[in-house]
Amino acid sequence: SPGQVVSEVGKRLAQPRLGKDALVKLLKQAESALSELSQSSSLHDALRPLSKSLVQNTLLSHKDKDVRLLVAVCFIEVMRILAPDPPFTDEIFKEIFRLFISEFSRLADIGSPYLTRRMKILENVAALRCSVIMVDTGCQDLVLDMAKIFFSAAKQGLQQCVHQAMLSIMTQILNEKVTQPLLDVIFRNLVKEDKGGAHKLAVDIIQNCAEKLEHIVRIFLTSCILSKDAPVNEHRKLHHKIILEIFQCAPQMLFAVIPCLTHELLSDQVDIRLEAVHLIGKLLVFSNLRFGQENQILFTEFLKRFSDKSAEVRIAAIDAAKACYIAASSGNVAQKVLKSLEGRLLDFDDKVRIRAVYAVCDLAKSNLSSFPSELILQAAERLRDKKISVRKNVMHKLVELYRDYCEKCSKGTAAINTHYEQIPAKLIVLCFDKDCESFRPHNMGLIFAEELFPSPLSPKERAMHWVEFFSYFKSQHVKALHAIFSQKRRLQLELQAYLSLRAKKEESSDEIQKKICASLRKMSASFTDISKVEDCFEILHQMKDNNIFKDLTEISKEGTTFATVRSIRDSFLKRIGNKHQIYSFCKELSTKLSHSLFNWEMICAILEVLFSCRNELTHYAESACDLLLLVAMVFPSLFRGSEEYLLKLFSEDSVLINEKSLQMLAYLAKSPCKLSINFSSDVYLLLEQKCIEGTRAESKYAISAIASLIQSPDDKKFAKLCKKVVGGLHDNHNIPTLLQSLGLILEYSPSMYTSYDDQFINFVQRVFVSPEVGNIFFSSDIWTKT
Repeated sequence: SPGQVVSEVGKRLAQPRLGKDALVKLLKQAESALSELSQSSSLHDALRPLSKSLVQNTLLSHKDKDVRLLVAVCFIEVMRILAPDPPFTDEIFKEIFRLFISEFSRLADIGSPYLTRRMKILENVAALRCSVIMVDTGCQDLVLDMAKIFFSAAKQGLQQCVHQAMLSIMTQILNEKVTQPLLDVIFRNLVKEDKGGAHKLAVDIIQNCAEKLEHIVRIFLTSCILSKDAPVNEHRKLHHKIILEIFQCAPQMLFAVIPCLTHELLSDQVDIRLEAVHLIGKLLVFSNLRFGQENQILFTEFLKRFSDKSAEVRIAAIDAAKACYIAASSGNVAQKVLKSLEGRLLDFDDKVRIRAVYAVCDLAKSNLSSFPSELILQAAERLRDKKISVRKNVMHKLVELYRDYCEKCSKGTAAINTHYEQIPAKLIVLCFDKDCESFRPHNMGLIFAEELFPSPLSPKERAMHWVEFFSYFKSQHVKALHAIFSQKRRLQLELQAYLSLRAKKEESSDEIQKKICASLRKMSASFTDISKVEDCFEILHQMKDNNIFKDLTEISKEGTTFATVRSIRDSFLKRIGNKHQIYSFCKELSTKLSHSLFNWEMICAILEVLFSCRNELTHYAESACDLLLLVAMVFPSLFRGSEEYLLKLFSEDSVLINEKSLQMLAYLAKSPCKLSINFSSDVYLLLEQKCIEGTRAESKYAISAIASLIQSPDDKKFAKLCKKVVGGLHDNHNIPTLLQSLGLILEYSPSMYTSYDDQFINFVQRVFVSPEVGNIFFSSDIWTKT
């Protein structure tokens, strides 16, 4: 029977000087027989020989690891069978537990052929509550060693059954006796950055033993918070991390600890207040801000840290506010946090103001639809900050936010928002900032061209945003944009002049060389560091590859698309080489020369939208007309390709045919770049109508357009128009406009005077003789408006 086998093996193991092989063979026989026996106190006698043999020092401390493992297996089997009263003394138990623990240290070796035996020992130690015996026999040093070994093994990753057995053993120990050294071991693994198996085991232990641990944990943490003079150890320094981890797994343990954190918020030491703000911010985040509702006194004191005397603490509060609002953007707590953040936009420390703007912009990016966009405009006010560093940082952050907003609009995850569309207007006034070179028009032009929009944004989408944000432009904004456009145009024209001179350099006359040098100096004026850029232009001028200059010509052409410009620019920069000393300069030059800021595709897109709403003068349409007028004043050549839309727009009566649109047509008509617009009878009739029935301003621009589009000042159209105007004067109809038109006709075509001089004289006489005509003439606004 198994009992007889065990008894016989026990007697044979008592023989002296047995070799390893003999021991292994006998111990395996004992292991096999023991596994067949069930728990029974009647087996004491049968197991006595084996028990006596196992406790021999030669077996308990055998040098061979195979022998020791089999001895440990036999011990745990004997303890299982004879439980709850195994025949070992306290001293023997200590040695047995030491043997078990040495085997537990090898549990991480999952490839070992002995893993099953070690797991069997572990599971039986848990099932038999051997850890209770360890505590009762005063084996605290072994308990600590075992706990450390468990956490060390858990790092490597364990099977669930092994993890569960370790958890069971640790729970049994803590339920018997909680000591600070053991708690320190648990805390050490609880706060590890690596949230692996060891951290998981520590969390599970705390959750299992929360009620038992609560008292000692409360005493320890409260001591860390309140006792400045207490001895400092590694865990006292990490008490915030411990609180944070416990809050996530067993928050009920901290009920009496949390209120004490007010003490840290009120500390006279900056570093203590700083750490407290970090901790409470994280507690708010992990609880989705419920923590603030549940701990209102502490939360109120936390909000006061936004106005802490230390800038470092205020910055920490801002960072906490950002994390809190991302975690939960609704509710009373979130609104209080946001209100406190808003107050820091006007902080007396520039670093705090910058951090507040960054937080506001990042929060807006995280949720464009729900974030209060009025706060964005408050953040944008920091563009007027007294500190240049603040203005610079705010500018870059707002550009980043607007770009993100445009990208979301493109993807359909955000809609046009009036507050976000005001950002470019806020940005462009920086052009008038004389304290910083970075804000000059040439640099702001680069930002608007390269950074304001996502690169993949289509011309139609760019045009839509341009019209939207241009609607918020006042006279100063328009002036700044005109300066940006004009500077770009001057550079483009100067490049053309330079390239023409360069083509003649073979003549190598001193005169041409002087003109080239002068041209390079003029182009350098469009950059910040003029002297440095002059050197760069000189290096570029000396380059022999004509393809480089062909690329520059193509880049600056009005008819290139955004996609073509990007392609040519990439080719140009590749020819230069990113290691070349003027690579950065060439990158900036190619951007300044290109129409990446505004191009003909965008004009077509705007005109297409205008044509679709020509019978309704919307806010969008008014803004579009104003924007096109500004572009026409500086870049009339960009309207090439849009003639079809222009003809459609001006070929029928439309509410959009007003002073601004007529002014735009006049600029385009008299520009050096001839548009392929046929002066059709439809367009002429519309302009003629404005000369007779429109306002004085409309007649002014209508006459200008007619004069620019007709071939000669003696054209028959002028004669016919003059006849109709004179006829209108006799009818006493819209006299101020007719007089304005007549004066302009005579200015453009003086020969008309000789044909109608008598009628002019008669009309003037009627003004002074006829009360009716005189009243119309002198009561009109002709004397107050030009």
